Amino acid sequence: MKTLTSIISLLLVSSCSQEPVYETKFTYTAAPTSQKACLESCDSLSKELELSCTTCTKKEYKKRLTEYYETALSCANTTCFDIAKSLKPEPTEHYENCTHACDDDKAKFNTCYKSCGGTVLESKVCVSNCETEK
Repeated sequence: MKTLTSIISLLLVSSCSQEPVYETKFTYTAAPTSQKACLESCDSLSKELELSCTTCTKKEYKKRLTEYYETALSCANTTCFDIAKSLKPEPTEHYENCTHACDDDKAKFNTCYKSCGGTVLESKVCVSNCETEK
C-alpha cells in the first residue's frame, strides 16, 4: 500500500506543469600546440572522470530498475501495473543524484583544460519543457 501511495503521489507531482530544464553546454577552443602534453593529461583525466560518472549512472539505473520490477510484481490490477510501467527507467537517463558527481568531474576537466592554455565557454541550453519558457 505504501508503494502504491508513493506511485500515485509521484504521478500527481509529475502531472503538474513542469519548469524548463536547462543543461550547461561547453565550447572548447584549442590551446597552443606547444601544450600538447598538458592537453593529453587532461584527456586522460577526462576518461577517468567519465568512467566514475558512467558508473554512478549505471548503478542508479540498476537500482531504479529493481524498484520498478518490485513494484510491478506487487501490482494486483491493471491500473497499478500501468502506473508501474510509466515508472520504468530509461538506461540513457541522467539521474539527479549523479548530476553533482558528473558536474564536479566536468569542472575538474575544464580547470585542467584552461590551465593548459585552452578556453572554455559555458552556455545554458533548454533541453526539456522549453515550451513553458517565459
